[in-house]
Amino acid sequence: MFFACFDNAIFLCVDLVGFAKEYFEKAAENKEAGGHYNLGVMYLKGIGVKKDVKIACNYFIIAANAGQPKAFYQLAKMFHTGVGLKKNLPMATSLYKLVAERGPWNSLSRWALESYLKGEIGKAFLLYSRMAELGYEVAQSNAAWILDKYGEASMCMGELGLCTDAERHQRAHSLWWQASEQGNEHAALLIGDAYYYGRGTERDYDRAADAYMHAKSQLNAQAMFNLGYMHEHGQGLPLDLHLAKRYYDQALEIDPAAKLPVMLALASLWVRGNYANTFLVDLIDSLPSIYPKADDWIKNVVMEEGNATILTLFVCLLTVLYLRERQRRQAAAAPPPPPPNDNIVN
Repeated sequence: MFFACFDNAIFLCVDLVGFAKEYFEKAAENKEAGGHYNLGVMYLKGIGVKKDVKIACNYFIIAANAGQPKAFYQLAKMFHTGVGLKKNLPMATSLYKLVAERGPWNSLSRWALESYLKGEIGKAFLLYSRMAELGYEVAQSNAAWILDKYGEASMCMGELGLCTDAERHQRAHSLWWQASEQGNEHAALLIGDAYYYGRGTERDYDRAADAYMHAKSQLNAQAMFNLGYMHEHGQGLPLDLHLAKRYYDQALEIDPAAKLPVMLALASLWVRGNYANTFLVDLIDSLPSIYPKADDWIKNVVMEEGNATILTLFVCLLTVLYLRERQRRQAAAAPPPPPPNDNIVN
C-alpha cells in the first residue's frame, strides 16, 4: 500500500485515505485478512489515523491467524525490534522463516503434492528433495516419509543407480534429523526409533533416549511412553521402575487414547516389582522381540478375536495373582490372635 500526496492535491490524498480506510474496515468486517493487514499498516504508520502500535499489532495478529504472509512479516519485525511486542529473537526468527517458506518458490510444494496425488511418487520425491535442500521442514519430512513408505518406488538415486535399502534408510534418517532440528516432534520420535532399532544407522540406546527426550519436551505422548519403557528395561537410561511409571502416567495424561498400552505397561511394572525372576517376567521380556512396536502389536494382534481372548486370560491371571498377593500381605499385617486363656473354669 503506497500513498503519495502533492502540494496541489492534498485534499485528494486525504479523500483517498479516507475511502481506503472505509473499505479496509468493510473488508475486515467480512473477515478478509487483507483488510485487517492494511488497517494494521495504517495504524502502524499513522496514515489517516492516529499512530497506535498496539492497535496495529492486534490487526496484524488477526491477519496472521487468517494466513496473511505480510502480517507474519510485520509481527516478525515487531519481535525483532521490540516495538509493539516484547523483544523475542527466537520468535522473530521463526516468523521470518515462515515468511521465507511462503515465497513464490512455494509453488514447488503444490507441484509436489499434485504429483503425489497423481501417483507420480518418484517425481514427488524429487520435488520434495529439492525443497528439503532449501530448508523446508515440511518437505524434509515428506521426502523422508516417501522413502520409508515407498522404498524403490521413490526412485531415490544412490552411488550406483537406484538406492539400496541401506542408502534409503540413511537418506531418510538424514532428512528426519534435519526436520527434527527445526522442531518437528514426529521427526524427533522417528530419529529415536531409528537409533533404538538400528534402522539406517547403528543401534544406539543413548542417542535414542536423547531423541525421545527432545520429542518429549514438545509433549509427545509416544516419546514419553518410550522413555518409560527404556527406564523399565534399563536401555540407554538407568533402570528405574518409579521413573518408568511416571513417564507412563504422563503419556496417559497427554493422550487418553494411550490408555490400553499404558495399562499393559503398568501391569508389566507390577509383575516386575512383585514377581521378579519368574517366568512372567521372561514372558513379558520376550514380547518386544516378537512385536517390536507396541502400536503395531495392538492393531495387528490384540484386536484379533483369538488373541484378544488370550490377552483377556492373561489379564485375568495377573488379576488373580494381584489379589492373592494383596491377601497375603493383609494376612501378614494382621495382628496375631490372642493367646488361649488357661484359667477358664468349666
